[in-house]
This record gives sequence, structure tokens and C-alpha cells, in this order.
Amino acid sequence: MHKTAAPWEELREKYEAGGYTYMQLAKEYGVSVQSVGRHARKENWVSGCRNERRRRAESRDCLLEMTRALMRGAKRAAEEAEKGEASTKELKELAGILQTLAGLEKELGGGTAAQTVQVLMGEEVRALSE
Repeated sequence: MHKTAAPWEELREKYEAGGYTYMQLAKEYGVSVQSVGRHARKENWVSGCRNERRRRAESRDCLLEMTRALMRGAKRAAEEAEKGEASTKELKELAGILQTLAGLEKELGGGTAAQTVQVLMGEEVRALSE
């Protein structure tokens, strides 16, 4: 193939959005697969599939950290309730938040944080949410 001024930014956007391989891009834009590969390596293109996996992992990590923080708060609230310093309403609200996080994690597709939430939730908090 002869040298051409391909719109490399456009190729990169399509590749990183997902659904395109180097070969598909080369064919569509009339450049060699090797040329697409060289640009991709030089500019550190990341395929849409890898981007999506990374975003999901980061979302799960963030969700798990939020869950842990909320669980610490729920434990403190349960301790305060035992001492008569917290209301049942506050405990129910915390339990509801934990259940919402578990549902969100299921929507994200992993299930691991949802399982962690179920394990972390104490019996007192779970009973209050019913």
C-alpha cells in the first residue's frame, strides 16, 4: 500500500470505542494493518473491551470501598443503638443504603461486592431492613 495521510485520531477513537480490530480499520481506511499497529503501539491505544473491563473493575473497587465505609457506619450506629444513642430509623436507612449498593453491584455485572455486602451486614442491620 502507498503512504497516505490517514485520520489517525479517528482510527484511534473507533478502536478505543470498541468493535474494531486493526484489520477492520486498515481495510476501511486503506492503510496496512502494520501501519495501524505501529500507530497504536506508539500512541498507546487501548481497545474498547479493555477500557470497559478496567472501568468495571474500578467501579467494583469503589463500590466495595463505599460498602466497607457504610458498614463501619452501620456498626457504629448499631453500637449507639445498643447504648440508646441511635434511632431505629437511622439503622434502617443504613441498611437500605447497603442493599442499594448490593443491587447496583449486580447491575454492574460482578456480584462480588454484592456477596461481600451480604457477608459484612450484621444480623441486626439485616433484620432492621426487612
